[in-house]
Amino acid sequence: MRQRPEVAIARVMLDEMRELGAEFGLTPAARLRLALPSPEEEPDEFELFLAGKSPQRRD
Repeated sequence: MRQRPEVAIARVMLDEMRELGAEFGLTPAARLRLALPSPEEEPDEFELFLAGKSPQRRD
């Protein structure tokens, strides 16, 4: 019994998608290898807005 060409193409594409996912940190294992910047000392205005707090004015 012969394998359909569509199945081989789908397998190749699935392998490529897995590689891209690992490259861009879309898998749990890849997320652990990401180098994240250290958190800032003060949250920015947008983070305060999302938290429901009003930002302090710096004049």
